[in-house]
Amino acid sequence: MKIFSRNFWGTVLIWLGVVIFLIVIYDIIRPVFPGHPPYPLIQSIQTLFSRGETSPAKPTAAGPGERPPGPAAPPPRRSPRDSRMLTTNSHSPGGSYSQWVWEVKPEHRIGPTVRVEMAHAREGEQGGFAIVAYADTTGDGMPDRKVAESEFLTADQPGRWSAFTFTAGEEPLFIGSSWGEGKDSVIYRGNGEWPLEDSPLKGRFFYQVSGPGSRSAGPAYTNLRVLFSE
Repeated sequence: MKIFSRNFWGTVLIWLGVVIFLIVIYDIIRPVFPGHPPYPLIQSIQTLFSRGETSPAKPTAAGPGERPPGPAAPPPRRSPRDSRMLTTNSHSPGGSYSQWVWEVKPEHRIGPTVRVEMAHAREGEQGGFAIVAYADTTGDGMPDRKVAESEFLTADQPGRWSAFTFTAGEEPLFIGSSWGEGKDSVIYRGNGEWPLEDSPLKGRFFYQVSGPGSRSAGPAYTNLRVLFSE
């Protein structure tokens, strides 16, 4: 019979090869069209050739109180935020200035004892500083006389705080820090006014203190707290 002829089966095998080739091509280009499902004929042929294979199980929604199936990547660990930190931006002033002090608003002076707390932007000497305070003895709005200075303070890691307590008179007071000329120091600095509801410090800072020749810039702020007491 003709159905058993060699030509007939050769034709069948050729067409079968063409169909398999088209299936392979479709499977390659299918990701380009993720929104289009396979045509029914091709899907039937894929099903025929995939019999006996195990498909990965589809994830199911977890019920109340159940953990979702499969391992989940743990969330990144975060250290608790220090509520005293006003900025995490660090800045290297280079040779542009080696100190900065802000004027204390007079209405916040409630006693002669002053406690200043400041955070270090780097560990070791690079993030070190001395806490300083100046007074305005002439009343011209410029700092002119140093009234207090701590030792050079350092920390073992960024974000650590140092504190210095001193006694000041009634003159207008300027507080801040200094780190010495020519040092590759790094400090915390945010640009703009102090981001506090009622900041005890004015926005502009003085980077050169010499009475009438004092120079200021800003506004800017750092991680600094000042507390007054009797």
